[in-house]
Amino acid sequence: MASTTTTYPDSLFFNALLAKIEAATSFIEIATFLFRTDYVSETRAHQIAEALKAAAGRGVRVYVVLSYSRFEPEVSEDNYATGSDLAAAGCRVRMAPRNKTMHTKLAIIDLIDVFLGSHNLTRGALSFNNELTVYSNTKVFRQRGTDYFNKVWDASTPIEAVEPPVDSPPVVIELLTTATTETGVDLTFSVNHTDGVDAFAAIAAPFANLTGATMGESVPPEARVASVTPTVAEGDPVFVAVRAYASGAALATSPVIQIAASAYEPPAPPDEPPADPPADPDTPPPMPFGPPTLQSVTQVGPQNITVVWFWIGPAGFHRFVIQQRDATGDWTTLATSFDQTPQEWTGPALSLDSAQTVRVVVYNMEEEWQASDELPSTLEGSVPGTLQAPVILHAEIYESGGDLYIVWSWEDNTPEPPFDHFAIQQMDGMGTWQTRVTLPDSTTQNWTGAPLPVPPP
Repeated sequence: MASTTTTYPDSLFFNALLAKIEAATSFIEIATFLFRTDYVSETRAHQIAEALKAAAGRGVRVYVVLSYSRFEPEVSEDNYATGSDLAAAGCRVRMAPRNKTMHTKLAIIDLIDVFLGSHNLTRGALSFNNELTVYSNTKVFRQRGTDYFNKVWDASTPIEAVEPPVDSPPVVIELLTTATTETGVDLTFSVNHTDGVDAFAAIAAPFANLTGATMGESVPPEARVASVTPTVAEGDPVFVAVRAYASGAALATSPVIQIAASAYEPPAPPDEPPADPPADPDTPPPMPFGPPTLQSVTQVGPQNITVVWFWIGPAGFHRFVIQQRDATGDWTTLATSFDQTPQEWTGPALSLDSAQTVRVVVYNMEEEWQASDELPSTLEGSVPGTLQAPVILHAEIYESGGDLYIVWSWEDNTPEPPFDHFAIQQMDGMGTWQTRVTLPDSTTQNWTGAPLPVPPP
């Protein structure tokens, strides 16, 4: 197979992609920011969707990942509708994490043909817009494209397991009053709703566009007063506002108002103020800003883990971030907590592979951070190291039918075995392990089925 690299500008991309989908024989992998098909009349985006459903109907494994960020609710609604339609036709559909935007536009056909560029799967992108996509079937392009798709796929959630998008109005914050205090400025505010809001924080800046803003300590969604300490000189103008945050990112900002920085005037002291107590010579020095201590990472279900940590630090806490290494070794955020008290989190893991360790990172108001040590996830009630590896006894591909036949041995030798399922995996032509089937019965220790197609070199 000759290596080819070319470009498809504007509307030329549609015919190239459609032809490859219609000719696919084994795999189709697509990750895109927007896949919209709910137009009044038939469009090229609708034709691509129909071609994917037809491919699934003839036995091609179709994998689709769509952006599902809470920061683009209209995109999420379009993608959920298209994804549901594809899933009903036999395509494997996953939705990307809610706390970030997946802006990828990637298509891989039969592990060979790779398209990467700017085209979304929409009427405008496939027909009218100025767009450009690169096509290549070179080994390096195939490898990198497949590795990236697997990373995005592993970080996403099957569409059957996600909540449908809720048509919530945008968050609107209104400032009500400002008051100078001994430590800065208190801002009282109102908000129309707090759906999807993790915290609020007051901000102050020397400019109306909030350049160089200082952020105060975050407050929970039910609070209606936030404080900040301006960094401008007394008498200079200062611009203040309140922001809503979700997963550490700004979700909404109130209108900005200007006040004059002024010194705090304490209430008049009593006629005979009490004498100051003598200084304690044994007063300890200020507590340093140190890392959390990660105590445990426990698997509590098919996909969920519970992370428990311990941290005591100085004033100025802003948030905890729970992270897990992805398949490439990079850190991916699982959750963000603005509450200092619980120091425990339960939710879906990126992976239950012990090689993909978990850590907790603490941030202060200056965005300084300290990270805990790393721990792998362990089964609830188990001792790490008791799970034994199966031993492959025989594996061959029958010449007659082309099926893969595999036999293994695994001894259930623990009082409470941590067994959940066997996963039969085969390495594809890109060097990535692909799961062929999962078997929940520990007594079933053989399997016959179709092997993965091997792409030409």
